Formats: sequence, C-alpha cells, structure tokens
Amino acid sequence: MKKIFIFCFFISSLSSFGQNTNPTKYSKLFDAYYKKGPLKYTFEPGLAIQSGISYTIGASVNYKFNAPIEGVLGFRAVGLSTENLMQINLLGRYYFRYDRIRTNYDRRQSSKIWNLYALTGVAFAPLNLRVDIPLGIGIPFRLSERMALIPEFSYYYTFGKPTYMIATLGLEFNPTGKKKKENMRKRGKAFENAEQTDDSEPSNSSPVSPTENEEKTTPEIEETPTTPVEEPIPEEEEETDDEYDDGK
Repeated sequence: MKKIFIFCFFISSLSSFGQNTNPTKYSKLFDAYYKKGPLKYTFEPGLAIQSGISYTIGASVNYKFNAPIEGVLGFRAVGLSTENLMQINLLGRYYFRYDRIRTNYDRRQSSKIWNLYALTGVAFAPLNLRVDIPLGIGIPFRLSERMALIPEFSYYYTFGKPTYMIATLGLEFNPTGKKKKENMRKRGKAFENAEQTDDSEPSNSSPVSPTENEEKTTPEIEETPTTPVEEPIPEEEEETDDEYDDGK
C-alpha cells in the first residue's frame, strides 16, 4: 500500500510539472483553445444492478486529450448475482459543456459548477475472460477548484451473458488544482475595478491653457552676452609731393 501511495504521489508531481509547462493548443474541430491534462483521480463506490442489487467499488485516473474529450483508466470490483468481476476499464468521456478559451477574460474564469458527459469504452475482466461494453452518462458537480462530486450511471452490454447496470457516486481529486488561474481571475477583477474607478472619478487637476502648455514644453533659451566687434579704423592716406605740385 505504501508503494502504491508513493507511486501515485510521483505521478501527480510529474503531472503538475507537465501541466505548468504544457503549451496551449488550438482544436479546429471544436473551435477552442485547451491544455492537455492534468491527471485527476476518482474514487467510485456504488451499486451494481442485475437480478438484484449488489456492491461495486473502483478507482480511476482521468486525463484530458482535447477540449471536450477525456480518457479514463480505471479498476473496478463488481459483485453480480451470477459472478464477481475484477474489471480493467478503458473509457472515453465526451463533455457537452467545456471551456472555450479565446481571450484573457476566458482564462480568468473558474471551471463550470456542473457539467455533463457521455462515456463508452471497454470493460475487460481477465479472470473471467469476458469483455463488456459500457454506455453511460455522468454529471460532475464542482465542490472546489480541486474536488468534484460525480454521480454516474452506466449500462453494460455483454456478449451472451446477462446485462447489468452500475450506479456510482464518485469523488474526483485534482492535485494540480487551479490556484494560479484563480489568482489571475482575482487580479483581473481588481484591474477592471481600478480602470472603472479611474474612468468615473474626475481629475482634480485644473485645466491648463494652451499657452501655459507651450511655456512648459518649450525650453527657455539663455541669452549669451555678446561682445561688441570693433570696426577697423581706416588709415589716412599719406600726402605725396605730387599733390603739392598740382596745387601750385
């Protein structure tokens, strides 16, 4: 039992790391962005109905492969009126309500409170050498970001043996949770509230005239002292002896 617990804890740690580093993908078929995973664990006690009512108990691991599609690997013990079964279930779930992530606002939203899925697959009982085909529906109710309560009803088609039905009430646990997403949603709401308050409150600053803006924006030019430039004094022409001669 201790080894099983350590193995589950190790797988959960890898799933948490992989979910944080897993890139967002786009599904053209369902027109939605999504991330694969994470691993979720479900404990499923319930009732098996054949000619009478008996017990059933099981556990499963779920993994999301696409926006509305989830794969399930489960183990179940079923006590029927004819025989007891130890089943290995390989199932697929299709969710009719899933998150369509297109904007940052969608990323901040929490998971839906309730959902609806259809399931089918193969239930193999190796000790009894039989294969059954389950067809069922489930309605998950979100209790928190990490836990959900899932009532599920399945009809098992058998080959040459009496059919039976199983009704379970599962408790799903998501170890990775969505704390980061919840914090993003809270920060997003706070940011939106801050924007609303900024738009609603008038500004206390008085209007500024355009001339004042120009005075503030245009830098002041310092006047540099100019030194007067001295003009050259023209030199007097020297009188020559020829000028005296002409005057005479």
